[in-house]
Amino acid sequence: MVNVFMQPIASAPMVRRLLQEMNLSPNKLLGQNFLICEKTAQRIVQAAKINKEDNVVEIGPGLGALSEHMAKSAGYLGLLEIDMRLHSHLYRLFADNKLVEVMQGDALSFDYILYAKNKCWEDYLLVANLPYSITTPLLQYILLKGGPWRSLTLMMQKEFAYKLLPLSGKAAASPLALLMQYYGNINELFAVSKECFYPRPQVESIVIQITRHKQALFAVKNEEQFTGFLKAAFSHRRKTLLNSLCISMGQDAAWWREVFNSCGLGENKRAEQLTLAEYVYLFTTYERQLI
Repeated sequence: MVNVFMQPIASAPMVRRLLQEMNLSPNKLLGQNFLICEKTAQRIVQAAKINKEDNVVEIGPGLGALSEHMAKSAGYLGLLEIDMRLHSHLYRLFADNKLVEVMQGDALSFDYILYAKNKCWEDYLLVANLPYSITTPLLQYILLKGGPWRSLTLMMQKEFAYKLLPLSGKAAASPLALLMQYYGNINELFAVSKECFYPRPQVESIVIQITRHKQALFAVKNEEQFTGFLKAAFSHRRKTLLNSLCISMGQDAAWWREVFNSCGLGENKRAEQLTLAEYVYLFTTYERQLI
């Protein structure tokens, strides 16, 4: 890779220059807020702990602020960009680097499993700046269908992230937070000011990292069905968990009381009061009762 401008991409003058040359205005629908802080770009790449033995996939590389650093440290780097003009820019930027692959596609439908299989990867690292509008569906998609990812280093809206991070002594407050715990350990790394982006967003961001469990803490037969069960549990937050499951999953209250009693759960429990372990037990008991 050769950066012909000989200065970091993550700088306000460079970002404005590249956007002007491409006649490109940041697309709010795609969550295009470009990083203009080189120090932050370096911190994110360092946090991902990439070395020459690692395969990396970056979602939404944009102008390449992180990509230009990861290309120097990764064994192989796959860049997935939905915007065709940014794809063309990245393709030119990395034209001389055979260890960087630039792909045009939607991260919400990309086949990560097949991609890793075709590359013969045992695992890979994923790095992304997640647009707020699709953070929930994209993160869920990666968790369930991301294939053999080893860690996820993600920048996202601070307020949203705090709803996902585990709080000491408290159960998770959403299906996605529980699903994250199911797959790995979650850590908050550092905050990123809105001043670090162009155009400047209205919210602050943080970088978090999910490190996959080397051995699954819990195992369910069908993880997608388990995800649906978690969503059903939280679908009527004003009601008790038992009533919410009655409405969303079928079966009458008496049937669910039997399931709850088998799990040692009180029928007045609410969705946010259960731990991941309790949800796994409740789900497996539910499945057995259906047989």
